[in-house]
Amino acid sequence: MNKRKLSLIVPSLAIGFSLLAGTAGLTMLAAPASNYISSEKAQQIALENAGLTADSVTFIRTHLDYDNGRAEYEVEFYQGNLEYDYDIDALNGTILSYDHDADYYAPASAAVPAVSSNSASDYITSDAAKQVALAHAGVSENDTRRMEIGFDYEHGMAVYEIEWTADWTEYSYEINASTGEVMSYETDYDD
Repeated sequence: MNKRKLSLIVPSLAIGFSLLAGTAGLTMLAAPASNYISSEKAQQIALENAGLTADSVTFIRTHLDYDNGRAEYEVEFYQGNLEYDYDIDALNGTILSYDHDADYYAPASAAVPAVSSNSASDYITSDAAKQVALAHAGVSENDTRRMEIGFDYEHGMAVYEIEWTADWTEYSYEINASTGEVMSYETDYDD
């Protein structure tokens, strides 16, 4: 075989193998929908995990989505002013993640119960929480942009959620509203 034919065949084979590998990869991304649990089953799994019944909650959304090539149901519902969010594997019903926290949504037919027996005076101020986060990050308040501070409940615990940008970095903090302890933090490059 001469060099000219060989130089045409090798790239053609490489393209063919790439296409074949790409096609095989695509078919492995998600199983057929006929293998998925139903959205009602996903709701039932979430309710059982939360220890609640369908007649005690208001479902907002049950949505089939794909994350990293995996089919999963996003189930969201409320009981009083507690919001529950679940991600459930659509193939086997495994709970991939869940979260529940206080929200200021109240279904028209439900009264909003008190979330906590703590009063606002039991919590540190938002300014104190901000100072804790800034000190932990080693950032001066003068160097920040787009600072946002929110108050929420994570797993029944009162927290301040604080986000800001400094230089080319985004900061995100959760500060325990009772103790002032840094519960979690994250930094990301802001492009």
